[in-house]
Amino acid sequence: MGMPVITTGTGSRSQAITDLIESVALQEVALSHILNAEGEKMQAIISSNATQEELFAMNDSVSKLVSSATRLEMILQAKLELFAEEGIELPMPPKTTAADEFEKIKIATLTADFELDAPGAQAGAIALALGAARAVVSPDYIVAFIFGNYTPGVLSGKFKVTKAGDPTDTAGDDADRAIIITTTYIRTSPVELEKITVSSIEIDIALDAPGASDMAADMAVAGARAQIALGYTINFILISYVAGALTGKFTVKNDADPADTAEDITGRDISVTTTWRPAVEELAKINVPAVMVDVPLEGQGVQELAAAQAVDVAQAQVTMGYVANFTAENYSGGVLTGKFTAIDIFGPDNKATDKSSREISVGYEPTTAGAQLAGINVREVPVTMPVDFPDTDMEAADVAALKAQTQISASYTAAFDLEGYNPSSGIFTGRFKVTSAADPTDTAGDTNARSVAALYTPAPAAEAELAKIEASSINVSEPLSESSIAAAAQVIAQAQIAPGYSVFFQISHYDAPGTLWGRFVVMNDAVPTDRAANTADYEVRAAYVPA
Repeated sequence: MGMPVITTGTGSRSQAITDLIESVALQEVALSHILNAEGEKMQAIISSNATQEELFAMNDSVSKLVSSATRLEMILQAKLELFAEEGIELPMPPKTTAADEFEKIKIATLTADFELDAPGAQAGAIALALGAARAVVSPDYIVAFIFGNYTPGVLSGKFKVTKAGDPTDTAGDDADRAIIITTTYIRTSPVELEKITVSSIEIDIALDAPGASDMAADMAVAGARAQIALGYTINFILISYVAGALTGKFTVKNDADPADTAEDITGRDISVTTTWRPAVEELAKINVPAVMVDVPLEGQGVQELAAAQAVDVAQAQVTMGYVANFTAENYSGGVLTGKFTAIDIFGPDNKATDKSSREISVGYEPTTAGAQLAGINVREVPVTMPVDFPDTDMEAADVAALKAQTQISASYTAAFDLEGYNPSSGIFTGRFKVTSAADPTDTAGDTNARSVAALYTPAPAAEAELAKIEASSINVSEPLSESSIAAAAQVIAQAQIAPGYSVFFQISHYDAPGTLWGRFVVMNDAVPTDRAANTADYEVRAAYVPA
C-alpha cells in the first residue's frame, strides 16, 4: 500500500475539518490492511502444521491486536465528535449487540490445506473456524470457540461472541454445531513415486561378484533420486537378485511430513549390466613406451621416479575401479624394464600381470621448485568432520598438502603453512612450499596467501551409523546436569550403532532443566578417517528417573 496523500486545501476552518475527517478515513483504511495482514498470517501458521500451543499463542496475539484496534476506533470516533457542533453530519457506526454479531456466523463448511487426520489437524480445524468467524464479526467483539469433538472432516463445538469491555453483552450457540472440513491437501509422496521410471542400471563389478546386489540396489536408488523432487528420502527394498536382474520396491518419504509416505505395491524388475571386464583386458590397454623424469638419468632414485611416472600414465589408461601397478626389474642407460599388473579393486582375485617384461624409455626434463609450485591448484579439500569442529583446520591443511603433492613431481615435496581459518565458512588461508628431495636449496613458496575451502565429506559408512542414533528424549538415573545427560545420551547412542564403531557427544550448551545441545561423533575403531558428525546441534531432552 502506497503512502496516502492529502491535498492541501484553502486554509479555511471548514477545509481543515474536512482534511482531518479524510485523515481519519485513511487511518481506517490502514487499519483494515493491518487486520487483513493478520488474517493472512493466521492462515500461514495454520498451514504450517503448528502445534496446539502455537495456535493458542496465535489466538492470544490476535486478541491483543483486536483490542488495540478497538482502542484506536474509540480515539478516531472522539476526533470526529470534536466537530459535531459545527453542524457536520458525521457517519456513526450502527449500534449492534453481541446477538446481532453472533447471527453473522453462518459457518457450515470450511476448506483446510492440511491433512485431516494428521497430528495437529484438530487444532488446525479450530483455528480455521475461529478465523472464519472473526472475519465476519465486528472487531469490537471477541469470538471464542468452545470445542466439542473432532473426527477427520467434522468439527463440532459452540461459538460465543462477547462485547469487548462489556462481558454482559454476550451471545452464543446453545448446542454444538457441526462444521464440515474439506481439504486441498494431497499426499505428495505417491506423486513422486510415480515419477520413478528406473528400468535398467549399470554397475562396475562382476554381476555375480559379492556385493553386486547391494551395489545394484544403491545404483537403483541413485537413479530414482535424480527423478524425484528435493525434500524426499528414497529407499529400495530388495526382494531378489540374480546376475543381471534386480527385483524390489521403492519407498518415498516426505522429509517435512513423516506421515506422507508411499511404497510400490508390487516389486519392480530392473535389468543390471556391468562395465566390469576381466583384468587381462585392462592390462591390454596399458601402453607406456616412454616417461619423463626431472632428475638426471644417472642420478640417484631415477628408477623409482620413472616407475612412479609409468604407473601414473598406466592408471589413466585403465577403467575406473582398476589399479595399475608396475614392478621394476632393472634400470640402465635411460631404459626401465619391468611388468605391469592390473587389479580389480572390488575383486582382488581379478588381476592380470604381464607375462614378459616391458622396456620403457626414460627421458630427462629438468624442472625447478618454482615451476612445480606454479602447477599447484588446490581450491577445496575434503575433511572428515564438520568445518566448525576443533582441529578441522589442521586436518584441512594436511589434506591440502597431500593434494598438492599429487600435482607435482615425485622428486619434490609439498608443504602447506596454515595462517588463518574461518570455522563458520570453512575457508582457510596459507602458503604452499615446494622443495626438491635431492637438492634442499631448490625450494619455492607462495608470495601471497591462498584461500582454500574445507568441505565436510563424511565417510558413508560412519554417516550411515550416525543416522541410526535417536536420543532426542531420554531418561537419566542421576540428577540432571550436563555431564549426566551427555553420558546417558552417549550410552544410548552406542547401543544403536554397529560394533566396531565408537560414539561420543560433544557438548555445545545446556539449558536447565534437562535440555542439552551438542553433536554426536561416530568413528570407526580401526579406520580413523571413517567418521562422521552432526553438522548442527542435536537437542537432547532428559527426564530424571531415579534408579
